[in-house]
Amino acid sequence: MDAEWYSSKAKISFKDQNQSIKFSTTIRMRKDSVIWMNVKKLGVEAARIQITKDSIYIINRLDKNYIISDFKYIEDRYSLPANFETLQNLLLGNPVVITMDNKSASTKDLNYILSANNGQMENKYWLDGATFLLAQMNFEEKEQKRELSVQQSGYTDIDGFGLFPKERSIQVESREIGKISTEIEFSKIEINTAKSIRFKIPDHYERYQ
Repeated sequence: MDAEWYSSKAKISFKDQNQSIKFSTTIRMRKDSVIWMNVKKLGVEAARIQITKDSIYIINRLDKNYIISDFKYIEDRYSLPANFETLQNLLLGNPVVITMDNKSASTKDLNYILSANNGQMENKYWLDGATFLLAQMNFEEKEQKRELSVQQSGYTDIDGFGLFPKERSIQVESREIGKISTEIEFSKIEINTAKSIRFKIPDHYERYQ
């Protein structure tokens, strides 16, 4: 899917070794520019997030503080490489390509599996054998023992712009953080409708390090 503008609602369930939480969010994105999220819990805004090409901004409404960082924040927190293009493609349900070295193809359980491996990172893609839609992506750094798996389902045609997977299951695992599981269900999806993006850090909030 290629979209100049994207917006949606989403219900998210998050679980790691320390907590299990559910929340809802409004998401807005302008291609190659900004990703904006308004996170609510029990109907009350808990956080506001803005991601640009080189920076991440997070306002914590509950603790009245904020974070300004680069993508190293995500890399340190989740032990995975990250950049704006990767997050944009994950949001749209598009393939994320890390390496194209040593490509191979196989079949398993009525799925086509495409693989590439550069010696450090291996990425695999499962395509549904009947529809050729992307059902799963898997990225693994074997030496560092880090792995990211993204399962996609519930494809629906969005206003003729393309097929969008409304249901996602994301699993992250590494030695540093253990296992993290995130389930996402998207709704009220709009493509190429410009939206306002407002992000202002209150003067009395303190910066969190």
